[in-house]
Amino acid sequence: MFEKESLNRDLAARYIAEALVRLLKKKNIESISVTEICRMAGVSRMTYYRYFDTKQSILNYYMHEIIEEYLLDNENADSRVDLHDINRIKECFVFFRRYKEFVLCLKKENLSGIMLDGLNKYMDEHAQQVHSTDIRKYQMYYFAGALYNVFMRWLEGGMKESEYEMAQIVVNLTKQL
Repeated sequence: MFEKESLNRDLAARYIAEALVRLLKKKNIESISVTEICRMAGVSRMTYYRYFDTKQSILNYYMHEIIEEYLLDNENADSRVDLHDINRIKECFVFFRRYKEFVLCLKKENLSGIMLDGLNKYMDEHAQQVHSTDIRKYQMYYFAGALYNVFMRWLEGGMKESEYEMAQIVVNLTKQL
């Protein structure tokens, strides 16, 4: 019984987040009402307010869900981050491409920092667990910021290069450090 309730709650929050992202493709965040979000998500206002108090909290939640999905997709990968592992970096770009519409919505609303915050949170919760030295921790944050900026340029440029080509660029840049 508990698992079913938990699943329904998780689905409701996910539906709300996906509804907001769909609406953001057409309208700016300020002009989207809670009623519109609820209608598109198929939930009540009470359900909406059970999970979220602002539209930005919805976007933060969705970014968190994306990071969790990335972790699940890569749970068998070595948890140490190798800045020169071209296949691992390529997988980051494959994952980024999957969520390009979400990131474009964030950018349009001047909320791109939500993505960077998500990457930093990933570093806080997961990558730092295996990197004990202070210099390595700072190196990981440096890398997350660099990867974020490279991704944003790639996105703004129309993602013309393949994920593998982007990974090669990142690996070549990290070798120069």
